[in-house]
Amino acid sequence: MKVYPTYKPSGVDWIGDIPEHWELKTLRRITKEHRQGFYTSEDYIDQGVKLVRITDLHSDGSIDYSAMPFVKITSEHEKLYRIEEGDFLFPRTGTIGSLGFVKSPERAVFASYLIRFRFDASIILNHYLYYYFLSKAFLEGVFSDLHGGVNQNIHAENIKNQFIAHPIDGQQQIVDFLDYKTGQCDRFIANRQKQIELLNEQKAAIINKVVTKGINPNAKMKPSGIEWIGDIPDNWEVIKLKYAAKLQSGETISADNIQEIGSYPVYGGNGLRGYTSNYTNDGEFILIGRQGALCGNINYASEKFWASEHAIVTYFKKPINNIWFGELLKVMNLNQYSQAAAQPGLSIDRIKILFIPFPSYQEQNKIGFYIKKETSKIETLISKYQKQIDLMQEYRTALISQAVTGKIDVRDWQLPHN
Repeated sequence: MKVYPTYKPSGVDWIGDIPEHWELKTLRRITKEHRQGFYTSEDYIDQGVKLVRITDLHSDGSIDYSAMPFVKITSEHEKLYRIEEGDFLFPRTGTIGSLGFVKSPERAVFASYLIRFRFDASIILNHYLYYYFLSKAFLEGVFSDLHGGVNQNIHAENIKNQFIAHPIDGQQQIVDFLDYKTGQCDRFIANRQKQIELLNEQKAAIINKVVTKGINPNAKMKPSGIEWIGDIPDNWEVIKLKYAAKLQSGETISADNIQEIGSYPVYGGNGLRGYTSNYTNDGEFILIGRQGALCGNINYASEKFWASEHAIVTYFKKPINNIWFGELLKVMNLNQYSQAAAQPGLSIDRIKILFIPFPSYQEQNKIGFYIKKETSKIETLISKYQKQIDLMQEYRTALISQAVTGKIDVRDWQLPHN
């Protein structure tokens, strides 16, 4: 796209040169009000006023009201903390630089880890601010104002200190341009995400079928006696899991001994945690997540690695194909057997007595090969679509940054007619 005829230095490194007729000011000059959120001890109730939390803010600035809890609050406090159209919510910690833009508010207040800002829309349109807050210029400005790294809390002053470049006239034109262009990007991304979802469902269906039914569609079948499996090939056995593999928790390792780089990977219940200088296992193993909300997760580990106490290691008692067995465990959805507690967890004694279908080692190998062959095609396509999504998201971010810092001139842009 074309650029503006003349530029001038902004004096701000992360904004760069701006069009000659644009202005530069700090957000402090247009801030009407800011307030830290409502403190609650999580004494939630089933009706009343919703509570906006950091987890309810999405990366595109939208707010998801669907999973919010309701909170006890006095009418006086509701007036102070209630969100209204045009409000901006910034996290004080965690995902610093993200935001929530209130477009269509529900009856809700905001939690203490959020800061609400209200700006003077007569100077800079709220929708223009929204796009600026999504730009790289704003994010770089915020991080440049923090001390001690990204784990620092952000304060209202960090927001108010940020510079913003804007035209006096033409803000709405930029907003209309970005609404249209980001809408195109979002539709493309949503389409690709739907295709990835369907491909993952296809992959899961293929795996689910072959690990419990085999790859011969004409095989004679018999009842397995296991409700979730149904019929199995006539030449398969049904055994308890403990007769196929010994299940054993990994070894305790302190956080101080886990580094970003090191000789051997450390695997916990949800996969790679980091690296350390020693190892507990050498070979090919399947790991089952033992603790946490995601317990029952299945991961593959090979060569030399450390299995932490949050993982259950499988040691085969007979020749078993690693892929067939690992994918069977995934199909079994072991998370359903977790014990309810403050920290959910799997009991080895509970899952080792579960019944599993068991084909011959030769047939396991055929199934494992079939899974690799069929799913590799799907995973290649998923990888291609994910790359397209990543590139489109990069383009979307770059386009927003270019428009709100004046690097492209959209004054002559018009909404295309269908």
